[in-house]
Amino acid sequence: MLTRLIPKGILLEFQMSESLTFGGLTRIDCKELEELMDSKDLTFDKRAVRPGEFGELGTIVATVFATKLAIAALAAWASRRQKPIDVAGKKRYVFRQSVKMTKKDGTMVEKELYFEADSESSLKEGVATQLANAFDLDVAEVLKLAKGKE
Repeated sequence: MLTRLIPKGILLEFQMSESLTFGGLTRIDCKELEELMDSKDLTFDKRAVRPGEFGELGTIVATVFATKLAIAALAAWASRRQKPIDVAGKKRYVFRQSVKMTKKDGTMVEKELYFEADSESSLKEGVATQLANAFDLDVAEVLKLAKGKE
């Protein structure tokens, strides 16, 4: 919990929200996330295209507040958008995303999330578990919610 003294001696206390921020999103990605998540758990920030660059691909940054339901929805979204790749004659689903995690105490950690699985459902479970553990959420509850996001 953070405490701040503001003018006139008023004392404010507030708790930082844990969140996950990641970029490289398109408008279609945003629409898909909005369909899966409660709007209070999700915000977007559109970045300007730098001079000499074209289009809007990958210019949107999302911030997801680390609730059980939001993490489950994010795992479902991540697994849906991955196309299988062929690795030594076998189909593999790979999720890789650079993220910035903000903890309750305000600490920010940049991390590369990576998970590889042999099916879309296994990928969803793996991503949900990895994110639940990162934010100290009940893994079993997050997995149960993720299964409902088919």
